Amino acid sequence: MATLGVGFWMLHRSQGKFMNPAAVIPYKSIAVLPFQNVSADPENAFFTDGVQDEILNDLAKIADLKAISRTSVMQYKTGVKRNVREVGNAVGVAHVVEGSVQRAANRVSTQLIDARTDTHLWVERCDRPLDDVFAIQADIAKAIAGQLQAKLSPAEKTVIEQPPTTNLIAYDRYLRAEKL
Repeated sequence: MATLGVGFWMLHRSQGKFMNPAAVIPYKSIAVLPFQNVSADPENAFFTDGVQDEILNDLAKIADLKAISRTSVMQYKTGVKRNVREVGNAVGVAHVVEGSVQRAANRVSTQLIDARTDTHLWVERCDRPLDDVFAIQADIAKAIAGQLQAKLSPAEKTVIEQPPTTNLIAYDRYLRAEKL
């Protein structure tokens, strides 16, 4: 009888862990959802995807953050209805980044949302020439890390601020080729 009681207690205790998913989701966890291309030209979608990728890559370089892979969030690409709370629970994060790019207007808009409460923590509209896109992406990643109070080492800051290339034409062609 005692063995049965211990077994029931252990089963009840382990089930309790799974009944509260918020308890296992780290506060400094984040998913960068696919950005929306709000440019008039649908051909700019490749550039929008590249902005999202680089922000995610920069956040993934910060050891104090848990960044969810691009593969896990691509199911939420434009056109699919998104509920931030459901997305957060589905991918196991406390925070979600949403954004949009309007290439002709040189505008990148970004929002950091607490997925547990569906409230905005930070919103930024960056109106800078997109030939400075790598610096824009690095600034966004650093701002998000700051909002989450993630520790950013000097080495991580240097890596994030290092552009993947200095040739924007080549980078543009690379992003287009990835879409083929």
